Amino acid sequence: MYFPSIDDYLRRETTSEIWHKEHPGKISKLYYDTRYYKEIEKGIFYTNYKPELMINDINISKESRYTHLYPSFHDFYEITFIYSGKSTYYINNKAIELNEGDVILIQKGVIRSTDYSDKDDVIMNIIFKEELVNLNFLSEFPNNRFIYRFYAKDFFSKSNDDGYVVIKNSHNRLLDLSLECLCTLYYSERKFNYTQLMHDYFRILFQQLITTINDNKENKDDDYDYVIYQILNYIANNYQNGSLKNISDTLGYNYNYLSNLIKKQFGKSFSEIKLEYQLNNAYHLLKNGNLPIYEICQECGFLNRNYFYKKFESYYGVTPSEFRKNNRIDL
Repeated sequence: MYFPSIDDYLRRETTSEIWHKEHPGKISKLYYDTRYYKEIEKGIFYTNYKPELMINDINISKESRYTHLYPSFHDFYEITFIYSGKSTYYINNKAIELNEGDVILIQKGVIRSTDYSDKDDVIMNIIFKEELVNLNFLSEFPNNRFIYRFYAKDFFSKSNDDGYVVIKNSHNRLLDLSLECLCTLYYSERKFNYTQLMHDYFRILFQQLITTINDNKENKDDDYDYVIYQILNYIANNYQNGSLKNISDTLGYNYNYLSNLIKKQFGKSFSEIKLEYQLNNAYHLLKNGNLPIYEICQECGFLNRNYFYKKFESYYGVTPSEFRKNNRIDL
């Protein structure tokens, strides 16, 4: 590993791990602390990450060793990687063997469990909000059809019945390094630019994940994937005034076919996806720019300022003015 300090830190035994060593086979009392866990049914737990993710968009944690992960799920997306050693995950009654360097991406709400983790089995979890990976984020990977296919089908998709993607990583040292950088920053002293740096490292990590997936798969483009790519790419470039009718006319697809395809693939309508993209553009302009709010409305394609305020507050929980006051980064 490139960072001896983070390596020492991650291998250091936590209070929880010491307890498990001293109480082999016992379930941690933490599972019965209702602030963090709730037993939904016998032996299946809901994990509450909301307090941490109310403060930060990204939460990183280490799985306790000398025990196993009991069947559990949560409301956020997860990137889990095997920092060292190995692990066997169980999802949908499937055993998934993971070795050092491997990564598994897991959708929200998916129940997972693991076998016993020994001393050298260091497993790290990166939990992040869904809005971190949106069309604004994906548009930073121009002319890369695979990134849209990944978003649309392989992971962030209602149609992915498995709910996970395994990335076997034995060659991409840059992926290892990006994971180490993210952990190092997370566990270091958090300075004024911490949030921006975490987002930057997350983008690098995501790029390396996509690169590794691309290297490991046959690069086939079927017609179905290409339609999804065209839809998402159209929204990214026409979010201000695009419509489903325009895209059906422009791309030459039947209106009802596209409408049903989008609903099936994303669990959202075209209008909902487009609105999400507009709001996320407004989010970044409010946080990082100096434009007056009425100009941000126009820039993001909102003709009615009251409608924009209503939708922004519904999506982010605060008004645009409150958000800018509390979150804006002075330039």
